[in-house]
Amino acid sequence: MAKSELDVATRALRLIAVADVSEDPSAEDALVATETYAALLEELSEDHGMAFEWAASATPDRLWLNLAGLVAERIAPIFGRAYDGRRDMARLRAQVFPDDRVEPVQVEHF
Repeated sequence: MAKSELDVATRALRLIAVADVSEDPSAEDALVATETYAALLEELSEDHGMAFEWAASATPDRLWLNLAGLVAERIAPIFGRAYDGRRDMARLRAQVFPDDRVEPVQVEHF
């Protein structure tokens, strides 16, 4: 089942320990995260060539955790936290741009 913007925002806020796992984030915190998510999707499309064919309100299950990690990285400084989203970006790129090579190129090192 697809995830909403609020699902992505809540996960991002939990990753940086702004929202506890047993509570919903405040409306203000959720707004910061959902606005950041919208801007992130636009940036990924325009700057990274990731043309998503779905709306932010219907984020695919296979992508939502990595997108939440990227949102967490963006909003962490706002809340005085830190989060490294490099793995999330690498995983997202691997999912969006699969390796379609038939055989890997063999390189000989001298």
